[in-house]
Amino acid sequence: MDSPSPYGYPPPPPPPPAQNPAMGSATLALVMGIVSVPLCCAPLGILGGVFGFRAMSIAKQNNVETPARAIVALVLAGLSLLSTAGMIVAYVVDSRDRAARTAAADEITKGKLEGAALEPKVACALTEKALLAGVYQNNTIVREVSCKGAYSGDAKASSLAGVSAMISSKPHTLKTCFVKGGRWFVATIVDDGSACPTDLPPVPSAKDDKAEDDFRKALGELEEKRAGDRFVASLDKIKDAVKAAPHADKKCPAFDPTLAPAGNGKIELLDVDLEYLTDPAKREDAAYRWKWLTDHHVRTALDSKAKAYDRSGAVRDIKKASGPYLLVWASDDRRWPIVIKKKTFSADLGYLGGEFDGWGFIVDTRSSSVVCSFGISARNSKSVTVGRRNDSESGLMSELESDLKSNLRTQVNVALDKVGEGKLSNGTSLY
Repeated sequence: MDSPSPYGYPPPPPPPPAQNPAMGSATLALVMGIVSVPLCCAPLGILGGVFGFRAMSIAKQNNVETPARAIVALVLAGLSLLSTAGMIVAYVVDSRDRAARTAAADEITKGKLEGAALEPKVACALTEKALLAGVYQNNTIVREVSCKGAYSGDAKASSLAGVSAMISSKPHTLKTCFVKGGRWFVATIVDDGSACPTDLPPVPSAKDDKAEDDFRKALGELEEKRAGDRFVASLDKIKDAVKAAPHADKKCPAFDPTLAPAGNGKIELLDVDLEYLTDPAKREDAAYRWKWLTDHHVRTALDSKAKAYDRSGAVRDIKKASGPYLLVWASDDRRWPIVIKKKTFSADLGYLGGEFDGWGFIVDTRSSSVVCSFGISARNSKSVTVGRRNDSESGLMSELESDLKSNLRTQVNVALDKVGEGKLSNGTSLY
């Protein structure tokens, strides 16, 4: 208790300012408005507007100032309605455009699907119709379809290469694979340079859209099972190519900028360790310490016990992130760090640093060939800082592993900039 001054006790502090009774509704309205705009969610925006009006009404009834956030919420509600309306209009316009282009394709192909071969114009129209239906990667946002490649095949199966299209505003070069049952139709659409599947489910004899859709679904399920096996087969060829490649610096060729999936002009290389690739026992060993040199997507694709869907999904993710390229690690010498006690009956810890000396080989999975390579040498720092909470053997080992990864990452990024002229970066395993 305060001691009295010669003039008595000090006056009590003023009471806290009264809470604006409209603030609760105004805050809720603002949150709803903020969330509704990026989601183009008109119902949530309208609800935010209702709470905004409620806050204004409460403020008026209590003769207090209207919270600014209530007014902002009303503005956001209006923006949410406008954005939702814009989305609806865009959807309607896109739907009508797709319907018109599909009808135009039907007109071109009418009566021309039963012959021994497809005319190039008819093959292109069938391709565009299939793209608009989402046959390629379930994506229907397709523009600027053109067919400048060669048509080839026989009376039962054929293909159209060099199909270019803007899909979700990104350029693609594709190949359309056709089969003939009761009529010619699109079996699947693959990336240009890929082979059309040859081991097919029964081809429908009926001239029926549903039967053809069912065929594509069955083929897709078969391809899910095969994708992982094909990727592993390509890795086996890559393994042999890397083993035979000279351990010497080799500058990379110019890379196609459209192969940079990240959209930043760089190809983000996912990686695989040659030691992990060569020795199946290491894939089964949960305690294998160098597993992090192989990206987890690659590990899933290599896992014969994983589900077919997971393996094919991993292959898709690899291509999405890394394009057709991979970074393969091949070590001349590697040593894992060792934690040691400085004295037998002491808690003081020391370590023998780990190191990785070897080569990075950038390979093209399409040709299973080495396109460029660089030397790499990384080791633990001379001093590694460990916090008090991690001041144990396991804590020190964790810090040593992080330190080795960090030093290797630094060396790799410098080397990739040099051999790839700024067009390459490392993907995920070193992060």
